[in-house]
Formats: sequence, structure tokens, C-alpha cells
Amino acid sequence: AYMRGGDVPPVIREFHRRRYQPVMDMIKPSSHILDIGCGSGRLMNMLREEKNVTSVGVDIAFNKIVSSLKGGNEVVYDDIDEGLNVIPDGTYDLAVLSETLQAVKRPQELLRRILRIADEAVVSFPNFAELSVRIQLGLKGRMPKGKQLPFEWYNTPNIHLFTLKDFKALCKAEEIEIKEIRSEARSAFGRILLALGFANIGASRVTARSAKKNNEKDIKLLEGRIAGGFKQAQADVESKSNMIQMLKSDQPELAKKYNVKTAETIINVFFFFGVILSPIGCTSCDFFIF
Repeated sequence: AYMRGGDVPPVIREFHRRRYQPVMDMIKPSSHILDIGCGSGRLMNMLREEKNVTSVGVDIAFNKIVSSLKGGNEVVYDDIDEGLNVIPDGTYDLAVLSETLQAVKRPQELLRRILRIADEAVVSFPNFAELSVRIQLGLKGRMPKGKQLPFEWYNTPNIHLFTLKDFKALCKAEEIEIKEIRSEARSAFGRILLALGFANIGASRVTARSAKKNNEKDIKLLEGRIAGGFKQAQADVESKSNMIQMLKSDQPELAKKYNVKTAETIINVFFFFGVILSPIGCTSCDFFIF
């Protein structure tokens, strides 16, 4: 169900701004975005006011949708795990998953889906490999709980917790290019680890801007092969007349036996296939053996 709301935006406090700033920094002004798991719509309101961004939100929590509608946002009432299939390819410039990917049933499928309907995706998530998480799990033997993961294991919405390295591995497997990544640490020691390059253990929260790879390397290789093929085909055509003249002058008995005109036709057919097939990397010799 598609709904459009009023003009009473939700209260935006300083901690909301700190939470959403890394996401906002990765979104270009005047973009058209889809905010998946939009909640009360604070991010959409901030983007509209500060970056002139047009947006549509998606959520299934009715009370949060009501809050988002009051803020003047456009919202789709839909199940993220089951929906989005009806949205045409390339509808949005960018899709946002702000701490949503770990809360869906099929993260891999959702990532594929949003990079079909949007050119890029900005994904933020809590990093389950952060040092304090490891310490709590290792020393206490219980599921970690803190500001980044404030729920108990039995009531948490985070059903697919993962690490920065896990996210990078998934992107590599799905041929998704990570164009920009920003890691945040809550503790001073975590910031030291980030400065030393140990993001997987130092980051408490990660924000990444990703896009589907366009296989530029493969395209360039194909273009080079096509260019080389046409050059070879041109050389074949130029040598065609030389072969006919050689046949007439050096092998007159063959020309007399089979008729020069027939021989010329055979050579014409031979070079026709060479010219046609050379641009895709094949030559006439691949198909004819003399």
C-alpha cells in the first residue's frame, strides 16, 4: 500500500544526526532514493531539508509508518523480505539500508534486489567482530549487549549478525563493488585500532556505498579484440587480390584446369568468412584447412 503523509516532521536530536550522518555524506544532492526499513522517516526528512533529496520509504511497522507519514514522507507499506519485486529496474538513484540488512530473513536476496532497482546502495550495519563484542562473548560466554546491540538474544530484530569481513566477502561473491566505506568506533581504543588499519576489530558500526560491477575490464578486452579483428580482416581483404594474381601467374595449369573464375570465387568465399568472423576473434583459417 502506497501512502503520502502530512507536514509534522519527527523530532531530530543530536544522536539521530550522529547516527545518520555517515549515510547522508554518501548521498548526492537532488537524488531520488528508496529508504528500506525507513522507520519514523527521520533520515528522509533530514535528506529532504539538507540535500533536496526526494525519497520513498518502505516499512512494515504500522506505528512507524504513521510517524513517517506525519513528517510528510511518501511510504510504501510492504514486507521487505517479500516485496520490492514489482519495482522496475533502475527506478531509484540509490537505495538505503540503514541498519536493516541484519534484520531481514534473506540478506543476500535483498542486496541483489535493491541493486536491481537502484544504481547504488548505502548499507550501514553493526559490526559483530568489534573488540568489545569479542570480549563479552569470549569472557562471559553470553551474546553481547551494548549501545550498538541493545537487545537480548531472544527479542532482538537482528537475526543475521555479521562482520565487516563477512560483508566484503558477500560483495565479492555477488560481484558488487564497494565504492566507499566508513568505519566508526565508540571507544578510544577502537579509534586507535581504526587508525592502525584494523577496521574489522575496531569498528562498531560500518557504512558502505556499493554498486553492481559493470565489468569494465571485460568490456575493454572485448573492444580490443574487436578492433584487432577488424584490423586482421582488413589485412585479409588487401591480400585477396595478391592471392588471385599469384594463382594466375604461378600456377597457370591449375587456373586452366579449374577455371580462374571458379578459383577466384572460392577465394572470395574464403575471405568473406574471414572478414565476417575476424572481429569476434576468429579467422578464416579456424574454419578452413588447406
